[in-house]
Amino acid sequence: MRKYAHIFPLMLTYRTMNSKRRLGNTKFSTEEKDEIRKVAKSLDIKFVNEFLETMPRDMLFVLRTNNLVRSLNLRYVTLQCILYT
Repeated sequence: MRKYAHIFPLMLTYRTMNSKRRLGNTKFSTEEKDEIRKVAKSLDIKFVNEFLETMPRDMLFVLRTNNLVRSLNLRYVTLQCILYT
């Protein structure tokens, strides 16, 4: 599981392991964007598939739910901004 440690925080929080920004802050620095791109380019589908196969089912459920809530929140905030501005 250690060889997957660098992508796990990216999947959970959309932040790299070296990120210094707080969780509520949605602004990415240029360095952090570059680091995320570098990590994403280094991944291939075989590596991601292998990682997901080693993960417990409960954790996969947490990741799916987290992404669903994140997308609903983004959609709601976007819709709210359009309706009330």
